[in-house]
Amino acid sequence: MSDNLKRSLQSVDADLYCNDFGFFRVPIAKNIVYQDLENTYAIKELMDWSMRRDDDLARPLFVVPTNKQEGFTHTDWFDALVHTTNIKGESDVIGRNNTLFTLALIGYTEGWEEERTANFLDEFNSRLDQPMCAADLRSTCRSAYSGRDSGPSKAYVEALLALYAVDGETYTVSFGNRTWYKFKKEREERKWSHY
Repeated sequence: MSDNLKRSLQSVDADLYCNDFGFFRVPIAKNIVYQDLENTYAIKELMDWSMRRDDDLARPLFVVPTNKQEGFTHTDWFDALVHTTNIKGESDVIGRNNTLFTLALIGYTEGWEEERTANFLDEFNSRLDQPMCAADLRSTCRSAYSGRDSGPSKAYVEALLALYAVDGETYTVSFGNRTWYKFKKEREERKWSHY
């Protein structure tokens, strides 16, 4: 829902990369585009609207990669991202921290050991014009391997390439064939069961 809301407000320059947890910049007269405190929606209405938007965009609700023979690391966009060094490390700017976290998630998704990803990030970070400190780099890698995120965000990869790709070339970012898969618990572990 959050992603669809942000995309629907794109025409009024909404921040597509703000977080999805309800923490936004403090509204002040300068950054308020429209205000009507009586105009509210029920969560059910927003869910229905969001599902219709997903249907229109042919987006599934949850996807899992099914083909790992050719992973992210064998793509042109990954190569371009890894060879970018002019990434900014400023607050409120999509940049260095997002790139390092995205690369760490790619390592996680590819099935790399955490140590291999940490070494890869360290090497990449050392080539940046504005490198991240070592402690933050380790924290970023641990966060990517925590299991909270299932993989990199296509929207972030596209934004990073659009902003920082050195050659100015546009890249088609594809995460391969994806299919919906429901993970089920073993019958003994289920709390509710017809059995």
